[in-house]
Parts: sequence; C-alpha cells; structure tokens
Amino acid sequence: MPPTLNGQSAQPPDPDGPLVTEGYVCPAKGAPFELKQVTLPPFTATTVEAQVVMIGLCHTDIHMRDNDWGISNYPLLAGHEGVAHVTRVGSAVRNIRPDDRIAITWIRDSCRACDSCLAGRENICEDSYQGTYLGDSAGAWGSSKFHYNENGGCFSKIQRIEERFAIKIPDGVPSEIACPLLCGGGTVYEPICDYAGPNVKVGVAGVGGLGTAAIKLAKLRGCIITAFSTSPHKKEAALGAGAFEFVNMSDQAQVDAHGGCLDVLLDTTPVESNIDKYMALLKINGTYVKIGIPAMSQQTFSYNFSSLIFQQKKIVGTVVTGTRRMKDMLDLVAKNIDFMKDTDAWKTEHVPISQINEAMDKLSNRDNKGYRYVLEW
Repeated sequence: MPPTLNGQSAQPPDPDGPLVTEGYVCPAKGAPFELKQVTLPPFTATTVEAQVVMIGLCHTDIHMRDNDWGISNYPLLAGHEGVAHVTRVGSAVRNIRPDDRIAITWIRDSCRACDSCLAGRENICEDSYQGTYLGDSAGAWGSSKFHYNENGGCFSKIQRIEERFAIKIPDGVPSEIACPLLCGGGTVYEPICDYAGPNVKVGVAGVGGLGTAAIKLAKLRGCIITAFSTSPHKKEAALGAGAFEFVNMSDQAQVDAHGGCLDVLLDTTPVESNIDKYMALLKINGTYVKIGIPAMSQQTFSYNFSSLIFQQKKIVGTVVTGTRRMKDMLDLVAKNIDFMKDTDAWKTEHVPISQINEAMDKLSNRDNKGYRYVLEW
C-alpha cells in the first residue's frame, strides 16, 4: 500500500517534473562555492538527463564567480566543460541513448532556425544563444524563463540538456582529455577553422591552457606554429605541444626578428590590451584574433587605422564554437589521440569537486601544477 499523509495516499514524484539534485553553488559575488540542493527544470520529449562525472575548470567560471564581466546572476551554479553519462532520454530523442557519454558545453539552446543555427554554428545565432548557466544579467544570452544561473551548470550531480546540445564524445577520447576541450578547445578551434589551414603560419600568444590547445589543434590542421610567451621556461613544453618555434616576448631582438612573418595570430593572453606588438608580427593581409573575453577593465584598446587600411590587416574576436565544429574537433582528437594525450609538461590535474574553491584559488594565482584542472564527483 502506498504511504499516506493525513489519511490520504501520497503521490509518487512526477518523473517529468522538476528534479532536485545537489551541486556546488556560488551564493554571491566572489563567495566560495557551497554544496546545496539544486532544482532542475522539467523533463521534456527532447531532454537528455545525465549523471555528471567530470568537469573542466575554466577561467570563465572564475570570471563568472567574481562578476568580472558584469553579467553574473546569483546564486550561480557554474561549470560548462562537463562530461556526463546519460541515464534517461525523452521520447523524441533520436541520436542519444542511455549509457552514452556526452559533453555539456557553454551553449544549451539557440533559436535553431537562423542560417547560423542551421549550419551548426549556434555560437553566432542571429537571435543569441542561451548560455549554459547564464541568467538575465547576460541579456539575450541568458533570457530563459528557467533562470539557468541557478540550475544550468555542470557543478551539479545531474544535468538536463536538450539533445541538440548534448554532444556525444567519441569512445577513443578519455574524459580528462575531453573536458578542457569543451570550452577552451572549441574557442580556439573556431578561428583555426575560419582563418588557418595547411601550411598557414600561425602564431599563438600565451602558452597556458588555451594556448596549448591552440598549438595542438592548429598542428593537427597542418599549420606551422610559432609560440609567443613572456615565460621562457615554457619553451620546451610549447615545442613539445607542436610549435615549430618559440619566441620570448621579453626579448625584443627575438620579437623584431619575427616581424611580418605570420598569417594569423591567436592571442590567448588573459590580460593584454596593447595589441601593437602583435599586429607588427602579421604579414600584409594578416589576421589578429582575440580569443575569449577579457575582464571589463581590459575590454577596450586603441590602434592606428593605417596598417588596417594600407596593409589590409584585420582585427577579429571569437568565443566558443557551435555543435558542428565541436563534433568535428572531437572526431579530429579521436583520430589523433596519442598526440593529444597528456605529457609530463602539460598534465591535467584531477581534483575532487569538494576541493573546488582551493582549485579555483590556485588557478587564479597561477599556482596550478598542470595546465588544466578537472573536477570529479
């Protein structure tokens, strides 16, 4: 007999209704993450439900915790480089099954009807995409009625995501390699696809997590890569990741010797707003690409129009990628997994998610031993 309450039969919970789970939530700007109950939106015919097992820790999560971009809502359930095992799918889901391993990335929805979305480039959706854990402070990128800042991130044990944005991870790609690629990898792969290709001379400025991914993925696309860094001790690791040359940006003679040599410069540095020194490295008709979003204090710059006019140099930006290129990138990684595996110089550090605050502090202070952290439930 079903349990009773006040003499009436108790109703079992609706499996398609909101789901209560738990996750690590930031309650206020700059505050530590705390383990709390989280309520996920209702389950629909197109929903995929999955158990999160591993999450890459991205600088974006730190920026959002601290509201560095002025777009954060609190409470904040962050995490957008998630690997999860599917436990349940809706009746209209066709390409994902229980027990599949999926990626949950920075985008959880889009208009699905514009030319960009129809091409699988939801990152430039003409109606703006819905960020995985963005709320209304992010404007059009966080306008969902479900307030995803409270329930959308992968720092929860369970997630619900639309099938279109649940990306199957190829069997040959270990989860700890997939995680850091799901935001940072896609973010650098997008301009590599747009502006580079075989035998194109590509510079990568900054040799941290983003820079390493850029070097490796550009190498797989046949590019000739020069790494630029102010940290000369990173030379060996950069060359090991696939760079053809390494330039110490603190040595002006080295910098001058590489003037006008690049077709494309991918700038992954987090706090550099003076781009003159990078523009000087470009050939005529070269392209400077700012990767990711700087903090608000770093979002403006000035530059003389002359080289844009007379040398046809270009300044562009990019952030994240859509479903088509995310799948393409993961397939490329699967075919070249030995090259993409961790090395001693670029190992991934595994941390229990209960130590999320300590890991964030180390990443903020650049005290991390590996090039990226992955958090594990």
